[in-house]
Amino acid sequence: MKNIIHICFLITILFLFNEAACSDYAENLGNGYIYMHEEKGNNFIYHEFPLKGGKIPRDVISFDYDKEFIIVKQKLMPRVAGEKEINYKYRDSIFYYWLIE
Repeated sequence: MKNIIHICFLITILFLFNEAACSDYAENLGNGYIYMHEEKGNNFIYHEFPLKGGKIPRDVISFDYDKEFIIVKQKLMPRVAGEKEINYKYRDSIFYYWLIE
């Protein structure tokens, strides 16, 4: 009986760790752009070759794309250390919209 309890406990722990590790994902948007979903407040879009395209910083709230364009809605978040400073024209705005060709 103890062995069954131990096995059930181990399976539960392994399941919980697996679920925690699988929360991140990436989606290829085409033309080298990738949407990275890491956690709430830390979703962004970047180009796989930084010299060919830019990065839309966190937090990307929603996006849509087709063969020609990517349109993105971004919520302005406080800058974190090590992150490139972006000069937003309307700093008081809550949302920014980006269009990538």
